[in-house]
Amino acid sequence: MTNTLIYDGECGICMDSVRWARAHLRPGEDITFVANQDIADLDVYGLTGDDVKAAAWWIDADGTAYGGHEAAAKTLERCTGPWPAVGRSLRVWPLRLGARAVYRWVADNRNGLRRPG
Repeated sequence: MTNTLIYDGECGICMDSVRWARAHLRPGEDITFVANQDIADLDVYGLTGDDVKAAAWWIDADGTAYGGHEAAAKTLERCTGPWPAVGRSLRVWPLRLGARAVYRWVADNRNGLRRPG
């Protein structure tokens, strides 16, 4: 199993984030990006429909699942430039408290948040 990021394929913010991540991954990173709507059997990942409706999920190659801000952090840790440090910082106290709150707010409001144009 490779590292996998499960995201909402109907969310513009999510799809933009996936495009950004793909463009910034370190060479050689093996990550599968999959929209939750394209997964026939979430049990394979140990997730439920409610889980994937509520947040993005990072699944490590060993099957360990990280949701929400931790999924975003794990993705950033695989990118080039300063992004791995940013990702690591989002998973440590006290920054993880803010990261969790911001992620939750964006996730809860993602249908009302639209890009201009």
